[in-house]
Amino acid sequence: MKTYETLSLMLDCSRNAVPNIAFLKKYIDILARLGYNELQLYTEDLYEIEGEPYFGYLRGRFTREEIKEIDGYCGERGIKLVPCIQTLAHLDNIFRWKRFSAINDAGNALLADSEETYAFIEEEFKAIADMFSSDKINIGMDEAHFSGLGKHLKKFGYENPREIFFRHLKKVCELAKKYGFKPMMWSDMFFKYENDGEYYSKNPVITEKTVRKLPEGVTLCYWDYNAREESDYAAMIESHKKLSGDNLIWTGAAWSWLGLVPHNDYSLAEFSAAFPVMKKHGVKNYMLAEWGDDGAECSKLSLLPSLFAFSEMAKGNCDLEEIKSKFGKTFGISFDDFLAVDLPNLLDNQLIDVYNPSKYMLYNDCFSGVFDSTVDEKNSAKYAEYAKTLAKLSENEDYGYIFATEAALCRVLENKYSLGVLTRLAYKSGDKRLIEGLICKYEAVERDLNEFYKALKNQWNAENKPFGFEVQTARLGGLMLRVKDCRERLLKWLDGEIEKIPELEEEILDINGNGKDFGKKSIVNNSYRECVTTGYN
Repeated sequence: MKTYETLSLMLDCSRNAVPNIAFLKKYIDILARLGYNELQLYTEDLYEIEGEPYFGYLRGRFTREEIKEIDGYCGERGIKLVPCIQTLAHLDNIFRWKRFSAINDAGNALLADSEETYAFIEEEFKAIADMFSSDKINIGMDEAHFSGLGKHLKKFGYENPREIFFRHLKKVCELAKKYGFKPMMWSDMFFKYENDGEYYSKNPVITEKTVRKLPEGVTLCYWDYNAREESDYAAMIESHKKLSGDNLIWTGAAWSWLGLVPHNDYSLAEFSAAFPVMKKHGVKNYMLAEWGDDGAECSKLSLLPSLFAFSEMAKGNCDLEEIKSKFGKTFGISFDDFLAVDLPNLLDNQLIDVYNPSKYMLYNDCFSGVFDSTVDEKNSAKYAEYAKTLAKLSENEDYGYIFATEAALCRVLENKYSLGVLTRLAYKSGDKRLIEGLICKYEAVERDLNEFYKALKNQWNAENKPFGFEVQTARLGGLMLRVKDCRERLLKWLDGEIEKIPELEEEILDINGNGKDFGKKSIVNNSYRECVTTGYN
């Protein structure tokens, strides 16, 4: 007996990495095999609009022909390809071009109540209607925090952003209907306007006034990526049903957006808490979101355990041991072996969370060690063990390239993770023999970074168009040069050419604001800029 109506996967194509067509077809084959019947391509500006050459310019946007090809490929496999776009916020990339400055309100938001804005949105719908066969469309509308607070305020005077939002929503839905679309949208703004800016609440408020603002026929996507208590899900589901009845999709997360390494363990904990509540409340439409914040560094297929478990739980199977057994039979690699992709972030005996030391310690500066207070030196040995485990799995014919990339990352971190801490200790003590010993570690990091870069490039090319890899090249190239620079300055200090290294003269403070009381525990920070320096402004 089928226990769901829609089982959807939303793939982020807008955060720097656009999947290539060959990989996308492979991905679609996997989704069909697992019972997914919908794929949403999240494309902020990554599709063609006739007469708008700056829309998606130099970002690897999908061509009209590519979308039509993928649409047909999905259809042959029983999957509906659904456009997932933005019609209010999250349009950061278009606003770098003067062409779109007139329709920019503030931040990443479109200027509501502007005829030019609605002409542009109509062009979006017109282009989408020409490429996709689906009558469903996700219009976004989430996290519209800047709407009404910039150009709108200057042009029309102050008005409650809530009223601007709902008026804009009505207009967008009218345009969607004009092109034969049945819109869905993220639900967060409905709740934020009534709950002091908060989306998640143990006792969410939804008034009849807000219920009346939802245009008829609009499906709401309730996204929740963090809740671990069934009561939290229950309260939000009940409020969503008050708002839109059964016209509802619950969206969970395949945690793919905190660096190069996934968090399948965190995703599984989320699913285990959520699905019993969804089934109890009669939810029949599910979506799994795979985002790519801050560079889309993570392999899309590294979340395969999450994709599989989500599909099984949607079918009513929440027995993790049975899920693991079926995974092994389906993919020819054991579930637990595949979960080794999570290892580079697993350093502490903390509760399951989205700590990501594999990213922030990769880019943490060897001299200005912003994150040195989180370092427990013995974890360097863990990275050596992880590298060996992952290297063995790199022989897998289908997924080996993912494990090879992570093995190479762990070889870098084996030496780099605690390098800044060890360097500062040796420098402060004036022990030049210790510094001489560390020079070999700097050389090893430089060598291993080069090998990691090659592995990451291979992974990127296997899954994505070349656009966007320039970001990884710039980041890793800069890191390679910085490590080399630090090594050379240490050699000059050893030789007496320089008297001091100013960065190493500084005292490191705890990243969490506790002064010299270091937690020495992993944290989460996914901002490359914050990882690499305090110097950006």
